[in-house]
Amino acid sequence: MPTLIHHAAEGDRVITECGAIAAYLAQGTALAPTPEESAAYYRWLFFATGPLEQAIVAQAMGWEVPPKR
Repeated sequence: MPTLIHHAAEGDRVITECGAIAAYLAQGTALAPTPEESAAYYRWLFFATGPLEQAIVAQAMGWEVPPKR
């Protein structure tokens, strides 16, 4: 599982999950979405790290759903 540990003066911050790490690292930078872009940004960020990633991994691993399912 991807994990980022941000050693901050207030204490360690542990962030897991690809989408959460990407969003955390983008905060306060030019990579962060503008308020006008944020809805699409979060929609695609979580879609990409949810069902899309699952589908890509399933195909790459050769997993198939049995015909009766």
